[in-house]
Amino acid sequence: MSNLSQITEDIQTLLSVGDLGKTTQLERLARDLALESRPILDRLKRCEDFLQKGLRSEALHLAKTEPDLLDSINLLDFQDRNVWDQSIALYGLPIAGRPSQESAAALNQAYADEEPLKPLLKKHRILALSRAPYLDRMNVIREMLQIDPSNIAFQEDLATFERWRIETIRTEMNDAKKNNKPTKILELLKEIDESPWVNSPPPHIANEIRTISVAAKRETLFHKANAMLPQILFAAKAKDENRCRQMLVEMEQIAAEMGWTSSDHHMIQLQTIYSWLKSLDQRRNTEFEKEIACSELEEILARQNVTEESILEKLTQVEYLGPLPKGLERQVNEKLGRMRSGSARKENTILAIALAIGAIALVVFVVVIINRSRG
Repeated sequence: MSNLSQITEDIQTLLSVGDLGKTTQLERLARDLALESRPILDRLKRCEDFLQKGLRSEALHLAKTEPDLLDSINLLDFQDRNVWDQSIALYGLPIAGRPSQESAAALNQAYADEEPLKPLLKKHRILALSRAPYLDRMNVIREMLQIDPSNIAFQEDLATFERWRIETIRTEMNDAKKNNKPTKILELLKEIDESPWVNSPPPHIANEIRTISVAAKRETLFHKANAMLPQILFAAKAKDENRCRQMLVEMEQIAAEMGWTSSDHHMIQLQTIYSWLKSLDQRRNTEFEKEIACSELEEILARQNVTEESILEKLTQVEYLGPLPKGLERQVNEKLGRMRSGSARKENTILAIALAIGAIALVVFVVVIINRSRG
């Protein structure tokens, strides 16, 4: 790098002063630049080959070897490089090769693509040096492939680890089956179904695990239901409604997966709790309906032109739902009392008028009879 840096600096000095005559110094600089450019261009070509094969890590490793390849490329592509090349061409001197812009751009992109991978690459190196479990290292490679899915080197490494993992899954499955470890079997099934395999496990292994896992899952759910049942009964005894409802949801999910009906002994023991919760729901519904009916009755009582029949109709509806609140009962009695009192006064007034008219008619009748008798 120091030689190339000095050469390009001397060339740029000549260019700046415009002294491009055919001198010994110019000839020497032309030959030296051509000589220094060859290993740089060769290295760039090898990096390009690595990148085309998907071997980005190898390409970057080669590029970072001293002298740094990108720095060397920048030195070769100095200012007024075209002027220099044209000048020495006039004298028949060797023209140094120039880096391919496409190759340099691809290398730059490789650096950019590697940036988010740096923490994972560091972690992977540490795991490898510490001889960490293969499963841990495999999971890190999977993370790297999520960021860089086209990296062939990562794919090949993962394929190697996956072949190892499939064999260990087979061993772990047989051990779990032999020692009655249903939870372990379910974990293996989840790994088989949900892992982002590059090469999926052989179908016969996956099918065998699924077959075993069905029985293991039923056994796990059965034990879970047995453990939950006394907890639900205790919550009901303590009148812990929220806890009961929460656990019943879990129990119903288990029942659905197990295919239980209401005749299953687990569900039979829960019937009294269901009845209790149903009565609570019915009571709340009734209270809600009564609250609405009371509000409607209050609105009726507040009206000016309201009939006694409409008040009594709504009152009957409220009383059907439960006792009338004391305050509302007082309002009803006062309203009906005022209405009935006003009605009675009106009837008495009409009667008095009728009696007065009758008395007047009687007097007129008597007067008429007397006048006729005198005549």
